[in-house]
Amino acid sequence: MNLIRKIILVGLSLTTLLVSSCGSSDAETETTKRETVAAEAVADGDAVQDQEVSEDLGEVVIPNMPGATPEATAENFSHFSAVDVNGEAYDGSLLKGHRLNVINFWGTFCPPCIYEMPFLGNLNRTYDDADVQFIGVIVDTTDSANSYGEDTLAEAHRIIAESEADFIHLLPSPDLYTIFMNKVSSIPMTVFVDENGEIIENYVGAHDEAGWAELIDSALNKLD
Repeated sequence: MNLIRKIILVGLSLTTLLVSSCGSSDAETETTKRETVAAEAVADGDAVQDQEVSEDLGEVVIPNMPGATPEATAENFSHFSAVDVNGEAYDGSLLKGHRLNVINFWGTFCPPCIYEMPFLGNLNRTYDDADVQFIGVIVDTTDSANSYGEDTLAEAHRIIAESEADFIHLLPSPDLYTIFMNKVSSIPMTVFVDENGEIIENYVGAHDEAGWAELIDSALNKLD
């Protein structure tokens, strides 16, 4: 079993743990219920809307998985190679010119991930690009060794389009696994990274727009 496949299986098994752990109090239970309902609404949507989105997406590109970068090291995003959902190639230079990079690890099977996607999309359009850049990493898009799955990629495209989370969404790669994905036991997992690839903070679980704005503003203040 390849490394990328392992992390996907871990995410699948532990996402349930993440959701159930939100039920330690009545308030948290109600929050989880609201998040799940909202996520299902985003994920399922109206039948006509789904058809329109599907038609707009067109043919799904199945990119090749990039090889490992020798310079990639654990817990530093300065050196990596990856492709996004459209097959565009990226490396560590993606982080340059942005004081704070918000890297969100999410999955197409994960209701809390889908719940917060519209909020991240709104914040992406709110903050100045020089201050904050949002980047997604879709953890469940690998279906076999060195291959991305067409069905999951199509679902990822649909979720991104419907939630208007119109920022870069990377696919798993050997480098991303080495750097951080091997530490991801629950999703959504969000990592704050500076433009040099250094990890500032990481958070497990979904937040609403106000919650993320508060965390991002606090991180920006610390970078001043």
